Amino acid sequence: MEIKVTKDSDGSELFKASPSVHDKTEYSFDEHFTPSGLSGETAVTLIIKVEDHSEMSLQSL
Repeated sequence: MEIKVTKDSDGSELFKASPSVHDKTEYSFDEHFTPSGLSGETAVTLIIKVEDHSEMSLQSL
């Protein structure tokens, strides 16, 4: 699994995590982060990508 938060204006990564979810059908993810270098309201995109054993992938934006 890969979880990313990117800044819409330039695509830069503000957060990235790759937790291990091998052989799990359910997974809880509880992570807090405070992005640095932002000076006000900033549009971002949350991307969650998962892959199964057959390397079939699903990406959610």
